[in-house]
Amino acid sequence: MHEAAPSASAPVSSAPGVVPQGGPSARAESGLPALPQPVVASGAFVQGTADGTADIVYSVPAGWSAVSFPLTRLVAVRGLTHQIVSHQGGSWKTADAGAAPQEVDTRFGWLVYAEAPLEFTVTGVAQEVDSVTVPLAPGWSLIGNPFPGDLAWANTTLTTGASLLGPLTNDGTADTSLPRLGARWVRADEELDLGLHRVVPEPVTVGQSAAAAPTGTLSGKVQTSSGVALRSATIRLDNGQSATSAADGTFRIASVPAGTRTLTASATNYKTAQGTVTIRTGQTTSVLISLSPVVSPPQTTGTLNVAAYAWYYSGSRYWPYRIEVQEYGNYSKRWSNTWYTDYGYSRTDLPCTGANVGRSHTIRITWRASNGSQYSNTWYRTLNSTYQTEYFYNP
Repeated sequence: MHEAAPSASAPVSSAPGVVPQGGPSARAESGLPALPQPVVASGAFVQGTADGTADIVYSVPAGWSAVSFPLTRLVAVRGLTHQIVSHQGGSWKTADAGAAPQEVDTRFGWLVYAEAPLEFTVTGVAQEVDSVTVPLAPGWSLIGNPFPGDLAWANTTLTTGASLLGPLTNDGTADTSLPRLGARWVRADEELDLGLHRVVPEPVTVGQSAAAAPTGTLSGKVQTSSGVALRSATIRLDNGQSATSAADGTFRIASVPAGTRTLTASATNYKTAQGTVTIRTGQTTSVLISLSPVVSPPQTTGTLNVAAYAWYYSGSRYWPYRIEVQEYGNYSKRWSNTWYTDYGYSRTDLPCTGANVGRSHTIRITWRASNGSQYSNTWYRTLNSTYQTEYFYNP
């Protein structure tokens, strides 16, 4: 039994019932979602205009085809007869590209269905950047090629410490590139940023022989995952060369030995990213690095209950007169109460609700007798659970 991908409200036909099911593939040990066998579309850029848009004509056979859109965003889609389908972070996505082209995320790959051989045209904003960051959620995702030519998998970067399975074809075969206008499967076991980078040649001046130079140049820009330029980030290569990003996020490292280099980018309060870049003799490799902010886990709070007992000394009864509690080093987290009269209680409690679990707290208790004499002392206790009572019997 096949489970159809979710259908969206649209004037075109929904994806047919043979669409991708969500269970494990019976054809591939890799655990890829089960699909019909898609093929990579062929096509051509037929127009580039002064307003920065481009038209791409896609040619697809009958059945399913895996396509990518090497555009920053889609403006119009003409000729499709069915919704298109994608798989992102372990779940299916559908889009009516003709009615709502802006809903198509061009960083991911999409499956197109045609009942007969079909040509359709996509108009969008031309891709002008040299690097695209794809935020991946855990699970299988179908990623697209954001550039007009084949993309070598060696020109990718990952969040430091993360791992990625892929790219894989639909039958689970490993590949070393993302084909032009095509898509490939990847699987992330955790949230990560996948950077896709194309190499941009550096112009060669007249009389200069690029082939004679044994080194190349690495340049680029560091930004936050929301697209804001990031200054003072450190970019370090495995051969020890490094640079610091300027106020606009840009950096440049010259005279880098040609070959495959490991690049690490780091900045205070941001996750470190690491990947490989290919440096070519006499050329500039341009990369765009996106760093995600480090998100502190939410602080767990609870109740630190301070219980002070009446104390007898030299024939006099001392009652808990005042209890003061403060999180160590955090003046905003404090609690206190004063009992001006001895009500005869054997025990007096001060519940400190909203205290941070795992933090140390300063506890000061004052006992007073009816004759006005009093004794005080200070203790330090750590809140280790969401409810904890600390008992105090005398100073």
